[in-house]
Amino acid sequence: MGRLQDKIAVITGAAKGIGYETARTFINEGAQVVMSDLDVGQGEAASEFFGTSCSFCLLYTSPSPRDS
Repeated sequence: MGRLQDKIAVITGAAKGIGYETARTFINEGAQVVMSDLDVGQGEAASEFFGTSCSFCLLYTSPSPRDS
């Protein structure tokens, strides 16, 4: 059993870089991960790669790019 078994983590900026590696580490430690990033294509691809322990959602914070 991993250190994060039965935990849920929400990780922003998770499509690449530090966020991606954080998601990978948390999943390897047993967490269920919700990934979020503005790069939808790369975020969905990362989520699919990690499988059932992970899901992706597009999450805007204020100000949103849609506000421009």
